Amino acid sequence: MLKVEHVTKMFGGLAAVNDVSVEFETGKINAIIGPNGAGKSTFFNLISGLHQPSSGRILLDGVDVTNLPSDKVARLGVGRTFQTTNLFEQATVLDNLIVGHRLRTKSGLWDVLINSKRLQREEKAARDKAM
Repeated sequence: MLKVEHVTKMFGGLAAVNDVSVEFETGKINAIIGPNGAGKSTFFNLISGLHQPSSGRILLDGVDVTNLPSDKVARLGVGRTFQTTNLFEQATVLDNLIVGHRLRTKSGLWDVLINSKRLQREEKAARDKAM
């Protein structure tokens, strides 16, 4: 499902991730472990498109996603979480889950302005899924 081939990320003269190759299979649970400063967060940022590698490539279901921006990688199903206990502090858990579903909708500003059927249908689907 996800294949990382010889990926390196340099920040100036520092190699945060150095020549990493790994394959993650569908249906398997994997872990990335290591001490602070080992490059774990940088590795996840590379996979999710937040950072671009200095070299190497990243394949998702055989498709090269190495240089795709994070929003396009997210649309392909790869998302990154952060080490935080909340997203929108004043929002409910349900509302935070609904916000996460937004990438999978098609409604735009016009739909919101006229409260279109598509918007209503997508909001109901997001709420149902979050529940």
